[in-house]
Amino acid sequence: MAISPAKKSRKPAPGAAAGPVASAQSKASTSERIASTHTEELVIALCGPIGSPLHSVASEIQRMITDTFGYDKAEVIRLSDFIGDHAEKVQVEIPANDSFERISAQIDAGNKLRERFGLSILAELAVDKIRYEREEFKQESNAQSFAPRRICHIIDSVKNKEELAMLKLVYRDMLYVVGVFSPLTVRENNIAQRNHLSGGDVHTLI
Repeated sequence: MAISPAKKSRKPAPGAAAGPVASAQSKASTSERIASTHTEELVIALCGPIGSPLHSVASEIQRMITDTFGYDKAEVIRLSDFIGDHAEKVQVEIPANDSFERISAQIDAGNKLRERFGLSILAELAVDKIRYEREEFKQESNAQSFAPRRICHIIDSVKNKEELAMLKLVYRDMLYVVGVFSPLTVRENNIAQRNHLSGGDVHTLI
């Protein structure tokens, strides 16, 4: 998808719902809110073109983090879920079934959300979700400050340089970026089988 260069502006984040979305109201303040809450948590951001096995890689990393490396928790945060949550803010309806129309509508909604709220908006929502969970943990444990936790956040998946720049700004040395790539023929087959699409529709998406 074509993405224009980032513009430094103070655009509002979508929605006014409670929880992490409500805290994402100001793009300018997102990194400021997180700056004082660094912990020893691990953040892994996956990057890859459409059709790459990003979900499978995320699940495997999630398993290895807990089973092999002994982390208390590993959660997968899908940026595409934020698109579905906020598509109505940009007047896009996403069909529920797996289809070419659903994928096209999701891409359209993602582009419009970035156009309206900034190119890094999906990463900001992920950052705010993590911050919100930290706040919840702090309150549940009656702690006065944020204590280090052995927890890994796996972000599936980053689609542009602005999203990656936001994550680097906030998490710095906590962030690890993993590229996921498959040959074109494999990606075409993945899209076709997963969404029951014809060859022409697959080529349009690729």
